[in-house]
Amino acid sequence: MGFSPEDFPGFSHAPNRDRRDPHWEVLRCGAKEQLTGIVLSHNVIGCYLHFYGRRSVPCKHPAPCLACDDSSSRRWYGYLAVMDARKHDRAIVEVTDGCEPMVHSAFCKFRTLRGLKFVQKRRGEKPNGGLMMLFQDSRIPQEQIPHEPDLRRMLLRMWEVPEGGASAGGVFRDPQKFPRLDGGVA
Repeated sequence: MGFSPEDFPGFSHAPNRDRRDPHWEVLRCGAKEQLTGIVLSHNVIGCYLHFYGRRSVPCKHPAPCLACDDSSSRRWYGYLAVMDARKHDRAIVEVTDGCEPMVHSAFCKFRTLRGLKFVQKRRGEKPNGGLMMLFQDSRIPQEQIPHEPDLRRMLLRMWEVPEGGASAGGVFRDPQKFPRLDGGVA
């Protein structure tokens, strides 16, 4: 079986440098680790999520959604775009409702989170211990900090929310792929 050049339309002399839609890893702090880096976001962005159908899915709060109807609890999670100090790469850091007051305090003190050094770790080094975040001025000039991504758009894409908004019922994925807890489909 032969191939022709038309079978490979994607040849190029360099990789795609379009950084509008890169893959960003979501970092969650482990029990005995700490995350460190520089914040790229101006402020935290978050929403209520359900762990439903084996994944995190946004809730249509305050309107009820299918996960709410199945009595799935919901929790607020926030997200920050960061430059990860360990990997020297951009990433997204998850912020829980318990450490949001520390984030809010830093935002009020510095009037932005962008450019601040952060440390995130678990209290008591326990797997599900509460998160804490500390911030300090990095003294890095703003023009030397990588651009702030459209984090909201990235999160919606990660959760497979259609560009035009949420699907009916508040669960944003193909309901056939994500069974409900009672054996039905979401």
